Amino acid sequence: MDSFSHRPAIRQRRRVKALSDLARLRKRASAEIERLIAFLDETDSYVTTELEIDDGETGIGDLDGALEQLGSQDWQQGAMA
Repeated sequence: MDSFSHRPAIRQRRRVKALSDLARLRKRASAEIERLIAFLDETDSYVTTELEIDDGETGIGDLDGALEQLGSQDWQQGAMA
């Protein structure tokens, strides 16, 4: 037999391996998604009760304003030391 007659079998083996690899990757991705959802669920109560600060433009909080709201300005003296 020539190599041409083996091509369908080779393609079939590659296809089976690719599908097996894909199934394995999908299983790992599903497990990771479940882990991340569990993390979000566990930390949701913490996040919703903490002070959230947003400057409205970049999504980055205003650290100076947050510390002033909390009544602490000790960080300024520590930063200049």
